[in-house]
Amino acid sequence: MSSSQSQLVSDLKEEMRATVDAAVAATIAPAAALDPAQAVLHPSTTLQQRQLAEFNQWLYRWNNYQQHLANYWQGRAHALHQPTADQGAGGGKVGKNKKGKKGKAGSMGDKVELKWNKRFQELVDFKEEHGHCNVPKEFSYKFSPPLGHWVGRMRHLHKTGRLDPSRSERLLDVGFEFVIAKTDSIKFSVVWDSSFQALQAFKDVNGHVEVPKGYRPQPDASELDGWITRQRKHFKDGKLPDHLKTKLQALGLNLGGRGRPFGLESEESWGKHIKDLTKYCQDHGDCDVPEKYLKDRELGIWVKMQRDAYSDKVLPDNRVKMLNQIGFNFYHGRKTTRSKTTDPWQRRLSELSAYKNKAGNTNVPKNFTLNLGLGDFVYNQRMAYKDNNLSGEKIQALEDMGFDWTLKAKKGGKKAKTAWEKKFEDLQEFKSKYGNLNIPEEYEPDPKLGDWTKRQRKNQREGVMKSEKYERLKGLGFDFGGPKQDKKPWMKQYDALVEFKNEHGHIEVPVHYEKNPPLYYWLGTQRQANKKGKLPENKVALLNELNFDFTYKPRPRTVKATRSGKPFLADDEWENMFHELEEWKTEHGNSDVPQRSGRLGSWVHYMRFYSKGGKLSQDRRDRLDEIGFCWNVTDDRWMAKYQDACNFKTEHGNFDVPASHSLYNWISYQRKLYQDASLPQDRVELLSKIDFDYEVPPKRRSAVKSPEAWTLRYEDLIAFKDEYGHCGVPPTYGRNPPLAKWVASQRTKNKKGNLRDDRLELLNEIGFDFGAQDPLQKLGVLKVPQLEPVSRETYLENMWDKSYLELDAYKNHFGHCNIPISYEANPALGAWAFSQRMAYKKDKLSENRIKKLNELGFSFGPQKKVQIQEEV
Repeated sequence: MSSSQSQLVSDLKEEMRATVDAAVAATIAPAAALDPAQAVLHPSTTLQQRQLAEFNQWLYRWNNYQQHLANYWQGRAHALHQPTADQGAGGGKVGKNKKGKKGKAGSMGDKVELKWNKRFQELVDFKEEHGHCNVPKEFSYKFSPPLGHWVGRMRHLHKTGRLDPSRSERLLDVGFEFVIAKTDSIKFSVVWDSSFQALQAFKDVNGHVEVPKGYRPQPDASELDGWITRQRKHFKDGKLPDHLKTKLQALGLNLGGRGRPFGLESEESWGKHIKDLTKYCQDHGDCDVPEKYLKDRELGIWVKMQRDAYSDKVLPDNRVKMLNQIGFNFYHGRKTTRSKTTDPWQRRLSELSAYKNKAGNTNVPKNFTLNLGLGDFVYNQRMAYKDNNLSGEKIQALEDMGFDWTLKAKKGGKKAKTAWEKKFEDLQEFKSKYGNLNIPEEYEPDPKLGDWTKRQRKNQREGVMKSEKYERLKGLGFDFGGPKQDKKPWMKQYDALVEFKNEHGHIEVPVHYEKNPPLYYWLGTQRQANKKGKLPENKVALLNELNFDFTYKPRPRTVKATRSGKPFLADDEWENMFHELEEWKTEHGNSDVPQRSGRLGSWVHYMRFYSKGGKLSQDRRDRLDEIGFCWNVTDDRWMAKYQDACNFKTEHGNFDVPASHSLYNWISYQRKLYQDASLPQDRVELLSKIDFDYEVPPKRRSAVKSPEAWTLRYEDLIAFKDEYGHCGVPPTYGRNPPLAKWVASQRTKNKKGNLRDDRLELLNEIGFDFGAQDPLQKLGVLKVPQLEPVSRETYLENMWDKSYLELDAYKNHFGHCNIPISYEANPALGAWAFSQRMAYKKDKLSENRIKKLNELGFSFGPQKKVQIQEEV
């Protein structure tokens, strides 16, 4: 009972007691000393006095009941929040009442509270060990059932409003999250904990975390070294939470390392490699095994791993000592002896600082060839800053450097449209065409548009649609509740179908029925509904009265037509094109017309297409075979290359084709297909007949090997210096391209220590610079005149004026402006004329240009074939 109700009862009791005492004072004896429930009424009392006395007795008993009930609940609350000494000792005993019997209600409440406190303490212990309260669902910590089940039940009770407020406060005090925020970070799971426990057990037994390759804690468990590699990748990508990072680092795991722990294998495997390295040192006089050592590729990679481990300061001392004993150089091929930064983010930050010192800004291009990783790093920081996923410390470190947070747009024009933008434009086009946004279920011009509109409604209902997109759709008149339907849309379309049949005598509604565009798609909807068994019988009966064909009929595809509008398979058009093909063969000696060679090329392409699909009659196939028509271009071209290879073998006796030869790429491709088991068997047999060499020859050096050739290049370099005053030959030096490659090869050889001493002295005598040059300086060394910058609009306008003058000259020579698109004398002019017609058709040509073209008599319609006779 609430406090207000108790007060009301108390006031009523006092009032009634005063009334009773005043009314029956003379009849109740002794009224002051007796319990009202036991008061004896005088026989001479009136009926009204008796009723008042009985009411007073009832009120007294009711008051006693309320007092007992309040005492009971107060005692139970005291037992729940302040357990007795026996209960506090953890014995789980239930207190007894005065009569010695167990209180059933109090006993049940005590057990529930003790169980909850037990699981709560288990959660507190879990947080102290793991650093968070996000217990996985099936995770068992100390007691059963799993603690994850209890945590999930607490979240469910809180969500449904059934969790006691006091318990909610206790959970919040220990950092419990009732709603887990979605992040890209990996989550603590049972699988993760089992792998961590296995790594901890490995360290307890071996004293380190150098997990061998392929090590499995249990036969059916996953590889532990692979799990460590994934944790390093998560750390590098910023997806490893701090509490998991702390647990791994507490075991001594270097998260910034590369590969497996220390980059090493087991002692047995390491001993095998050190023996191979010792043998290599005895044969070559040093331990500098190239990374791509052809005789033992694995040894080259292993040597690099030792240098990486030493640079990270994680190579054990005993192994460092063994490598020093054989004269191993830990710094060979490394730009600096300083060890790498452990944190990959800090390492990228130092690289960005070096870039700024040289370039003066932090705008590293995303495709920065000298350091692709740095370009990606800069782009990722801008995206993370935009999405509010970058910590305050990182933001401060970048801003101290003067970092530009603006996302740079791509060069070369407008930003590419997203898929959403394209569909929105399609929706606008649909509305402008039909006047509404009721997309049919089978809208054939764009079947995916209807699904797209459904997704927009779903996204809006689930609250995941951005406000910007919502406003744009709402401004277009889009109904998020679904398309509005008439009261009887089916009967309305049915009546339209009846009207169509009365007018045309059939119900074959065309696709583009202007009078009622949705009618065609409505018919398809009825066929689909009937096929799925969802069309009611009464509707089926109505359609059967019109002799409706429920068979699904895909939309017929029209035959490809020429620009003149006539199909290729039409008799007169086919004959004309066949005669043109005969003329082509007479002129060129073959019938292999390129597909892009105008109308004839398209006709040839479609003849192959129709023949493959069985649409070409046998008579026409025979006529084409008579003139040697090529039905399979790929096979004919392959046979042509095969014949060239036979001739090369007959002339040279081998297949060592130079890189500049036309057969080089073809022969290399055949070898690759053969190694991949992708070369057809018939071609393998043909190549085997000429003893084709399937082995890939060793890679050739681009530099000239003969001393005489080196001397010639050296003399060319001297002549270059005499002309320009330095030896910095740019890569784009067009007068002598091999000289630029030769200069670059000398720098590379000197960097690797492979340049002969006599040649090094000759190059130093003429002041040759072995350092890499700034790409901007490479363009300036030739003293190229600096041109004033021109805007893109000005450049395009100048190009248009230039093509316009060429068109004027064309008209003066031929008397018309009907330039074919394949104009061989000036292909660019033919393409430009075609682009003007396309721009005019799409209403993208300015009025000024239209006026200038009309003055020349330029025709914007489709062009007829024009025979152009050039003057010889």
